[in-house]
Amino acid sequence: MASLSAAPFRSRRVGKFVFSDGAAWARRRTNLPTRNTRARRLCPPYGAVFALIGFITIATILTAVLIRSDAGAQPAPKLDFAFFQNRVEPIFVTKRPGFARCTVCHVESNNGFRLEKLPPNAQTWSEAQSRRNFEMAAKLVNLGDPQTSRLLLHPLAPEDGGDVFHSGGRQFESKQDPAWRTLAEWVNGATLGTPRN
Repeated sequence: MASLSAAPFRSRRVGKFVFSDGAAWARRRTNLPTRNTRARRLCPPYGAVFALIGFITIATILTAVLIRSDAGAQPAPKLDFAFFQNRVEPIFVTKRPGFARCTVCHVESNNGFRLEKLPPNAQTWSEAQSRRNFEMAAKLVNLGDPQTSRLLLHPLAPEDGGDVFHSGGRQFESKQDPAWRTLAEWVNGATLGTPRN
């Protein structure tokens, strides 16, 4: 008689059964047919059947997800530097009634949107400064979903879907503001050749 304290997968005695290896013991415990039964020879292994069913199910789900995502996917807009330099940057230096210029708070600041300091007696930035401003503004754009971009929502009034707080006040009272619409055009991939809305 085999000892119960023997090394794993040697002969074991469980009740009236003596099993010679771990696999046979596992099959008996789960009521699966053993290697030598006629049922085992006539039907495929249970594990293989369930694995095949699982594989087919997963493959079907993945195929459906990929087809759906490819069909509804639109390419993310590409941000245009020329549009930014010629139409967006002037918004940052324009005085709006009742508000300070964007450059007052956002030049050399430590907040999430830092613009370059204007050269003395200049109304526009140099090419290199504009490139750095472009890179900074691009960080606030959600290319996958442009309408949720922080650059659009943070200075917009909360009544029209903007953020609750902006230390510079509500620069744009609504999405109908021409300056906000210019920002939205850039965020949505407009170029200088794009007709204006």
